Amino acid sequence: MRKILVTVTAAAIAVTGLSACNAKVTDDGHTATVPDGPAGVPSETGVPGPGHKPSAPSHPENGTGGGAGGAGGAGGNARSGKLSYVAPGKFQVGDTVFFTATDTVLIVEGGKCPDGAARPNNRCTTDNMEMWVKSAPRFAKVSFSGQSATVIREVAG
Repeated sequence: MRKILVTVTAAAIAVTGLSACNAKVTDDGHTATVPDGPAGVPSETGVPGPGHKPSAPSHPENGTGGGAGGAGGAGGNARSGKLSYVAPGKFQVGDTVFFTATDTVLIVEGGKCPDGAARPNNRCTTDNMEMWVKSAPRFAKVSFSGQSATVIREVAG
């Protein structure tokens, strides 16, 4: 009789899916089942929930001059807006934060480069760019490759 009871109990557990992994003993000694996944984890269906709203990039542009040899940088991913200093080597244009690299090109609207040099076509390095951005309001069109700026072109604000 005991063997039958153990078999029936095992079958009931298998059918209902109860196991030590998804059962919880409450303070009063009763067993309560726990949901299949952690709270707040999306299901595997790939279907957005009722509160999902698609996000759009801020100030997108269609990357004019965006070829590999063009001034727009690779991929045509560009943003325009007020240029702000965030941290060393990290800036923001509009609401997009980006990094500068050693090969980032800065094209100034007029005058001298941030490092004080006058260069042909106003093409500058990013040396002293932090001070240049902090010294006056600057507006720019920034072309990206990933999270790094390839070209920062100062524009009239």
